[in-house]
Amino acid sequence: MDLRVATVEDAEVVARLGACIQEIHHENRPDWFKSANAQDAVALYKKLLSNSTVTTFLAELGEDLVGFVMTKVFVMQETPLVWEQTIVEISQIGVVPSARRSGVGRELLMAVRQLADSISVSCIQLTTWEFNAVAYRFFESEGLEIQLRRMSMPYSAD
Repeated sequence: MDLRVATVEDAEVVARLGACIQEIHHENRPDWFKSANAQDAVALYKKLLSNSTVTTFLAELGEDLVGFVMTKVFVMQETPLVWEQTIVEISQIGVVPSARRSGVGRELLMAVRQLADSISVSCIQLTTWEFNAVAYRFFESEGLEIQLRRMSMPYSAD
């Protein structure tokens, strides 16, 4: 397996890979996530891939692109309440179904760790939905741990 950094020219393939995870999210939370439409997402991915704070790694098995991880680096400014921190946030990660459980996700996270090492970050973080037990078990097996919980409830002023 080879990993490479995606460029703006990869927006279509990232959109196709992203559709795999988008559909899982839509199936479980159609109230929140739209159905996957890779063509409609290309412009969004072009914008993200051209952002200097975003790094996206693509996993290739032979001729096939089988996974990706998109990260964003940001600095949380020091305030009287918190210390300044440089953070790598994993905003999206996905592996095509045919390549899951073959080490692709682990290699993608290794690339994120190497990125983090190169810029001396305070932490690597991500958000995962409670319905996605397979994903959060994988993340925990890779050393990520729960730091906070975001809670919500449907609300209408009616």
